[in-house]
Amino acid sequence: MRPVPGMERTAPVESGAGLNARPESKRGRVRRLLVTPLQEAGFRRARGVTVEKQEAELASLCDHLAYLSDDGLRALRDLLLPKGQGKDHDIWPSKAMVIGHAEAIEPRPIEELEGLLRWFRSRAGPQARAEGTLVESYRYFQRYKVPPSRVGLMIRREAEANRDKLRLVEDRMAREVASPSELGWRRVYLAERDRVSRLVDEGEAARAATEQDETEQATAEQKESEA
Repeated sequence: MRPVPGMERTAPVESGAGLNARPESKRGRVRRLLVTPLQEAGFRRARGVTVEKQEAELASLCDHLAYLSDDGLRALRDLLLPKGQGKDHDIWPSKAMVIGHAEAIEPRPIEELEGLLRWFRSRAGPQARAEGTLVESYRYFQRYKVPPSRVGLMIRREAEANRDKLRLVEDRMAREVASPSELGWRRVYLAERDRVSRLVDEGEAARAATEQDETEQATAEQKESEA
């Protein structure tokens, strides 16, 4: 790939580099660990794309990728390096392609998926908890970005398999023969179950508060009508 002439470079901001050093922004961190190294490797804008449009797209990309850890950004950089577009493989890939690879490296945190939060805080959340499919529903939603409404049987079968595996691991723990990988799997599974269960609790608490407010309002209105 050819070096990029005239593209903006963002120097890293070292913490503790002086009293006047400004803290690095989220966008700046993505530029430092991903965008600038790829530009230095030769990634350039496509023909017909203005500098202004390219910079706006890169800024938007940085915002989308700010959730990635430093290691995740480095892994994404290495993955993208041979995937440049065009005859010389030196054109920036599409944002959709980059985001897709980023999700494969590190799925976006649950706190940043508004649709997922709303789904588990809705009445679908308690139903999934009653069926024992919280983790499996969460993982499906996180991967495909859509509710698992149409794959209920697949989700239930996966949940049943995971329950069997959990019982097996806990039996092996009781006999002190569980492997580190089994213990790690159990730790992650239970942590995800607890995390999603808290979302369900939040939704139930919000609905209960709303119902209480509506009941109190209806009682007040009835008293006024009877007065």
